[in-house]
Amino acid sequence: MTSHETCPYRAVQDDQRWDRAFTEGRRELFAPYDLRKPKFRFDKTSAAMTAGSCFAQNISQRLLDLGYNYVRAEHEAALSPDENRARGNDMFSARYGNIYTAQHFEQLIGGAFGTWHSVDQAWVKNGK
Repeated sequence: MTSHETCPYRAVQDDQRWDRAFTEGRRELFAPYDLRKPKFRFDKTSAAMTAGSCFAQNISQRLLDLGYNYVRAEHEAALSPDENRARGNDMFSARYGNIYTAQHFEQLIGGAFGTWHSVDQAWVKNGK
């Protein structure tokens, strides 16, 4: 018996498989959304930013490689690409590090636009 014959996904229903669920004949399952009519336009002149972890880092690099207007607030033009990369200047749109939760992202954006303020200005641990 081959590994293909014993694959546990062979018996999975069509609506549980991405490659078989989103087909022309099944569009009615996803109403009221019309996937052919985007709510906004995004092209190479649109400002784009990333936040997250390794997935967002890969997206940022791909946007740069494709020539999109990727915002790099802390990129230093006087430094070489390798030095900017070593300093983390191009990893995300700013050096805020990995963001793993929606709440953390909401706080980051709120802090940037002045709508969220931390109760504490600094945390104290072991007197430091």
